[in-house]
Amino acid sequence: MKKIYSIVILSFLLLNCTSENDSEPEQNPKPTVNSISPNEAKIGDIITINGLNFSPNENYTVQFNGVNGIIKEVTTSSIKVQIPANATSGEMLFKSNESSIVIGDITIISDLKLYAYKYFGSGNSSDPKQIVEIDKANGTSQIIATLNFNTFYLKNLVFDNNNNQIIALYDNDQTEDQYILIVDPVDGTSESIALNNASENSLYQGMTIGNDGKLYAYKYFGSGNSSDLKQIVEIDKTNGTSQIIATLNFNTFYLKNLVFDNNNNQIIALYDNDQTEDQYILIVDPVDGTSESIALNNVSENSLYQGMTIGNDGKLYAYKYFGSGNSSDPKQIVEIDKTNGTSQIIATLNFNTFYLKNLVFDSGDNQIIGLYDNNQTEDQYILIVDPVDGTSKSLALNNTSENSLYQGIVNE
Repeated sequence: MKKIYSIVILSFLLLNCTSENDSEPEQNPKPTVNSISPNEAKIGDIITINGLNFSPNENYTVQFNGVNGIIKEVTTSSIKVQIPANATSGEMLFKSNESSIVIGDITIISDLKLYAYKYFGSGNSSDPKQIVEIDKANGTSQIIATLNFNTFYLKNLVFDNNNNQIIALYDNDQTEDQYILIVDPVDGTSESIALNNASENSLYQGMTIGNDGKLYAYKYFGSGNSSDLKQIVEIDKTNGTSQIIATLNFNTFYLKNLVFDNNNNQIIALYDNDQTEDQYILIVDPVDGTSESIALNNVSENSLYQGMTIGNDGKLYAYKYFGSGNSSDPKQIVEIDKTNGTSQIIATLNFNTFYLKNLVFDSGDNQIIGLYDNNQTEDQYILIVDPVDGTSKSLALNNTSENSLYQGIVNE
C-alpha cells in the first residue's frame, strides 16, 4: 500500500513540474507581421507594419522591391517606415536578426514631380528667374518659386527627399563667392547660403544628395590644373561650411556630374582625362573616403559620354554619342557596367541635337528624362526614355514663344 502511495506522489510531482515548464514563456519570441497599412502609397509616405513581438531596441530592415526603407518608429506592436526615393511596386521584405521573410506586396503610386530652372530675357542677372514644375504629359509649366539672386546660371539642381527641398549651386556675378540655393516647392520660399569659397581659393562644381539627406559636392582649389587639390566634401546646409569626405587624384580638375547610388551607398562621377581622350567614372565611398576610377574606353569607338543617372535598381545609365557631335551622328542611352566600364545599349535616339543638358531618373514611372535644345530652332524639349523596352519620346516645352530658357531639371 505504501508503495502505491509513493508512486502516486511521484507521478503528481512529475506532472506538476512538466506543467510549470510548459507554462514558461519564450525568452525571445519571434516578431510576427499581421498587416501592412496602407498597401498603396507614394514615395516619402510613411506606412505602418502591424504585428506582435517587435522590439524597439532591435535593428530591423524593411525593403521595397530590394530598396531599404527608412525606419521611423518601432513599438512592440508596430513599425513605421518611410518609402524611399527609389522604391518601386512589388514585394516587401522584412529582416530581423533571426529571419528574412516576404510580408506582402505594395503598390507605389507615381506622382513624382519634375522641376526645372527657367529664366527669361537675355540672361542678365536682373531678368526673371523661376523654379517651375513641368507637366510631363504636355510640356506646360507652372511657377513654384520666383528667384532673386545676382546671376542667371544655376550649376545644377538636386532634390532632397528627406527634407522636401530643391537645392542648387550658383556663382555670384558680382563676387567670386558661391552659394547654395534652397527652395521649398510647397510654399515657394527660398534662401541662399554662402559657401565662402573665395577666401580659400576654391570652387564647387557639382552636387548630389545621399541616402540620409547629406549634401555632397566636388570641390577643387587653385587655378584648375589637374595637379591642384581636389576633394569630395559634405556641405552643411545650415551654414555653408564643409568637411572633407575624400581626397581625389586624377588627371583633370573637371567632374562632369555627380550622382548618388542609393543601393550601394556610392558617389559616382564622370570625367575626362586631360592627357588622353579617355573618359572615366569615379566611384567614391563616402564612409571611408576611398575612391577608384574605371576607364570607359570610349576613344577606341570615337564616342563621348555626357551625363549619367541612377535607376531604381542601382543601374548606371548614361547618354553617349558618336562622331564629331553632329545631330545626325549616332546617339544612345546606355547602361554602364560599374565593374569594368563596358556599356550596353538601352535606347537609340533620334533628335536634332547631340547635347543633352542633364539626365534624371523618375523612379515612380521608371523613366529616364533628359533636357535638350533643338539645333534647328530655339525650342527646348524633354526626352523621356523607357529603359525596359528602349522606346523614347520628345515633348516640346514651347519656351521660344515666351523668350525663356530651361537650364536644368530635377526629379523628386
